[in-house]
Amino acid sequence: WTTSVTEHPAGPLRVEFAVLAGLPQEVRLRLLARMIRRVTGRDMPLRLAKLEFLEERVLAGGGQQTLSGAIVLAKGRDLFVWREAGRELPARICLAEGAEGVWDDRYSYSRQEAVGEGAERTFTLGPLDREPGTSTLVDWPAGWPKPAFTCAPALRVDDRLLFVPGL
Repeated sequence: WTTSVTEHPAGPLRVEFAVLAGLPQEVRLRLLARMIRRVTGRDMPLRLAKLEFLEERVLAGGGQQTLSGAIVLAKGRDLFVWREAGRELPARICLAEGAEGVWDDRYSYSRQEAVGEGAERTFTLGPLDREPGTSTLVDWPAGWPKPAFTCAPALRVDDRLLFVPGL
């Protein structure tokens, strides 16, 4: 994992297709399962038959596949895995002072007390795809599919995009 998988701070994962294909089947299946669990935030076992079918499709160059809330895409020399938006994107939440928790089963957040004087600001955390005008505001990373960032965490302050990890 540490030498072969690239994890983007905004959530998606990438592994070189040649590295994946060169692994023994058992290791390949475990790696695919771990990647899916990582991007979805769900620590549940995957059905072996479905995982084997996914692996077979991926190795055959089957393009984009979905499994258990994740999208798996073989593109060029790489295999990408990211969280599927599904029918509903993760909810946008308002971060009150002192708020802390986990958003989208994957990201811990903590808002500290405001320091200094000034007007109250509204902080929200939600998926990047719900942010209007993000295409012009975000510096999209080269070599990653743009849809892989649909569910990336986007921090806004007073309706202005402030931060997306790694973008």
